[in-house]
Amino acid sequence: MIQKNTIFAKKTAADYIRETEADKKTIEVLNQVIDALIAKGCYDPINQLHGYIISEDPTYITSMNNARSLITSVQTDDIIRVLLRVFLKAKVEEEKKNIERR
Repeated sequence: MIQKNTIFAKKTAADYIRETEADKKTIEVLNQVIDALIAKGCYDPINQLHGYIISEDPTYITSMNNARSLITSVQTDDIIRVLLRVFLKAKVEEEKKNIERR
């Protein structure tokens, strides 16, 4: 009998937070897009990226510094995956610090 979720049961949080090459590209694109949104001065990067991710409408992203073209070079599901991985990584690091303080 095959155990349910056997593969996942053997993984630790560290297995899920490892950055891939695709993640590195997505992170670089996000950094450049966020920098362009901030440089534009009138946009909240979080709101603009949220609008883009939800709608996949590139007009949420400024064309300044080629940001709109850059954001469309990565899939929105890759953006979400990277954001979740970064969040989980921060959570794991915070838990490690809490354990070290004890």
